[in-house]
Amino acid sequence: MNLDELEKESWKYDNTNYADFLLDYAGEILELNPENQFILFKDLYIKAKFGDSSAANLIQEHVEEFGVPPIELNNIRNNVKFDDKGEVRVYRGLDHRNDIKGSSYTLNKEKAIWFSTRLKADNTDVRLIELKVTIEDIIFYSNGRNEKEVFLKNSALNRI
Repeated sequence: MNLDELEKESWKYDNTNYADFLLDYAGEILELNPENQFILFKDLYIKAKFGDSSAANLIQEHVEEFGVPPIELNNIRNNVKFDDKGEVRVYRGLDHRNDIKGSSYTLNKEKAIWFSTRLKADNTDVRLIELKVTIEDIIFYSNGRNEKEVFLKNSALNRI
């Protein structure tokens, strides 16, 4: 089974938990090359609803073993504007549902503030994390949900 076929099969599963898909197609996923595995895991993560950590954990483990694929490094370089020191500011808005150690950040401070306040009656209690990271800290960039999302390596989160 190739990457396109696996991605089509993944749409048949509930996007609140892809663990069943990952178990059902473990053999086929292992037959993909590491770059296509990464693409599949990133796709699952982007499609997943909040609270499904199966794809996020797989991405972290995959990158620890194989590194960030060249195609994704090019995606990051083309979409993330680093300063002269090779750093970029990223933001994470916190509310009662998400963890300070979460991997998902945004390049857009206003979007992070929105994440922090979207479920509150008043928008005054903003909880925001701001980090400076380098390309070595970033696993992927996606604007698939119009979030300018950067997904960070666990090693970057240890600095919080």
